[in-house]
Amino acid sequence: MRKIHSLILRTIIKIYAILHSLFILYTSFFGVLLAGIQRPLHLMFLLPLGFLLYPANKNSPKNQPSPMDYILSVLSILVCIYVLVNNQRFMSRWLFVDPVYLLDRISGIISIILILEATRRIVAPAMAALAGISLIYLYHER
Repeated sequence: MRKIHSLILRTIIKIYAILHSLFILYTSFFGVLLAGIQRPLHLMFLLPLGFLLYPANKNSPKNQPSPMDYILSVLSILVCIYVLVNNQRFMSRWLFVDPVYLLDRISGIISIILILEATRRIVAPAMAALAGISLIYLYHER
């Protein structure tokens, strides 16, 4: 995990993490939200933290995120916002009847790649590889 020296970035990350903790406490006391809302909200809080706090590899800067880390953080927030905005359409969609739009597929693929990258950084490369191989197997065994 990075030791961030920038006071501004460190404060932003702390506030962001505290907001996520408050969201968890809120849903603990007042009940969980719909799955289509709660899951993207969790990802919207946790994925950017994973990209900002964990370096991509051993050559990455140890005391500050790289520009690519910022891009991945913003992209993960945007993908989650897309899911939240289109939640009603996703929830009322009839499988195999209603069309899956191109932007839905693109956002889904980007989400999978971002989650695999965050898993590689935070947990272990082997876990991300295992998940990726499982997804490829599921896709080709239809």
